[in-house]
Amino acid sequence: MANTSLVPYSRLIRPRHIFVMICIYRAKINAALTYGIRRPIFGWLNGAFETEKESRMRLLAILIALVIGGGGAFAGEADVVGVKMQKDGGGTYSFDVTVRHADTGWKHFANKWEVFAPDGKTVLGTRTLYHPHEDEQPFTRSQSGVRIPAGTKFVIIRAHDSVHGYGGVEKRVDLKP
Repeated sequence: MANTSLVPYSRLIRPRHIFVMICIYRAKINAALTYGIRRPIFGWLNGAFETEKESRMRLLAILIALVIGGGGAFAGEADVVGVKMQKDGGGTYSFDVTVRHADTGWKHFANKWEVFAPDGKTVLGTRTLYHPHEDEQPFTRSQSGVRIPAGTKFVIIRAHDSVHGYGGVEKRVDLKP
């Protein structure tokens, strides 16, 4: 017995169908703009129509709202852009870590960087950053006395910010024997 839950291949939307739909839609928009006809908002999604002036006003209102209200949320994640490591002796190391983050003030700033073991979970050292660096990007901070277990081949440096946590660019640093 045939499986009737599958859609036959002949009924699937193929890339050429999507291309044709886009071409038709663009032709309708061009005709509407040429003849001053009200045009659909965001395509065929909701069927509402607006004039060119209304469309520009809507875009302006959205941009103003983003700039005034939500700017801090768009600062992104903290990225590690450079690392210098030095062996101090006795199994300890010093790190100079350069971090880039679009700090926007006390509510959203890069607040620490950490040295992780190769498993990516064990924290070997932390450098807390106590204030935003809005006018100093990228910035470099140091941490000494980081104890790394013998036999460790590399460490991972991750930056952290007060809104997103971890997630930006991290660096892997190989330890020289």
